[in-house]
Amino acid sequence: KMRNQIKHGRRDCIVRDISAEWLAECGYGCYKKAFDRYSHAVPMIESKFRSHVLSKAKYETLFENWGVFVEDRLVGYVVCIVEGEGVNTSVIRYDPDYLKYYPAYAVMDTLLTHYVAERKLPMSNGTRAVSHDTNMQDFLLKFGYRRQYCRLNVMYQPYLKLAISCLYPFRKFVPNKVHRIKALLFQEELKRECQKMIIS
Repeated sequence: KMRNQIKHGRRDCIVRDISAEWLAECGYGCYKKAFDRYSHAVPMIESKFRSHVLSKAKYETLFENWGVFVEDRLVGYVVCIVEGEGVNTSVIRYDPDYLKYYPAYAVMDTLLTHYVAERKLPMSNGTRAVSHDTNMQDFLLKFGYRRQYCRLNVMYQPYLKLAISCLYPFRKFVPNKVHRIKALLFQEELKRECQKMIIS
């Protein structure tokens, strides 16, 4: 099944490297469509998106951009950070209207071939916000990625520490629409689990 999905993606999608200038000029439509899937996420306005992408153009040896195309239409892109002896995916965006063409399979197969098989670099999924609701980690496990656990250290301002301590026992009753508070409480839960592991 996995081979078929990759084959399907490589047949219908073209993956190629793109410049930061091209992404800044032509990537906003894809970027904005990617946010349609997340009710709590607010996309940048187009001018801010362009300046954000262009700010990385001067570091072209550090940031490498890849576009996924279906019939010359940009349906996804990935920004990779190539630093030292490794590479990680910093930004991944897909137009949800084109997921049926398996662009994620096409781009991941291309990146692993380019960086891991050819350049012999270890590849990471990079860092993610704890509130980032995604199935990406489970998807990457299919490609041979493995989980890398680490200790989570969190420092709060005194007033925030008190608020988190008071709310924590009631975390299961906090509604999902209070997104930021829910994320902080989840972060606190991870921190406490890490502390338990260290003690045991």
